Amino acid sequence: MAGRPQAELNRIIGMFVNTLVIRSFPRGDKSFVKFLAEVRESTLAAFQNQDVQFEEIVADLGGERNQNGNLVFDTMFNMLDRKTDALAVGDLQLKSFELPWVNAKYDFKLEAYELDKGLHLRLNYCRALFAPETMERMAKSMRQILEIVGSEPSILISAVDLSLGVSRQMMNDFNDDLEEME
Repeated sequence: MAGRPQAELNRIIGMFVNTLVIRSFPRGDKSFVKFLAEVRESTLAAFQNQDVQFEEIVADLGGERNQNGNLVFDTMFNMLDRKTDALAVGDLQLKSFELPWVNAKYDFKLEAYELDKGLHLRLNYCRALFAPETMERMAKSMRQILEIVGSEPSILISAVDLSLGVSRQMMNDFNDDLEEME
């Protein structure tokens, strides 16, 4: 059972979650497929240490948990293992129920899951940091990037256009604002 490394826990009702922190290093000279292989290896290595509690990592870093942020990371990606929207147990029919996200726990969190005929994405973000229009553009860009790397996995990361969904005028305005701030 996922999240239950000790057999004694198998009969306990509830969800066990221990966040695995993974650092990745996307560089322009890597192909997307090479980068993905590195992320896979980092993930598998992190699972070898999944029994280390998050609080221990925070303590080892010399920090304290606080309500205003996270010491170790500010963004989260969660690939859910959710193959169906319904489940039958005997005569009992269960169906998933989407709860709305009220408060963002991270700067932004992206959840992904396969369901029926495709990959579904759900984005949650801190509204004090990002305008809805910004996150809509980011979501469109993510989709386009996924389409690009899905159709051409050997593409170099530097060749993936990260400005998708952002007009040239917006980029120029942003750069002008940065120059004025200096």
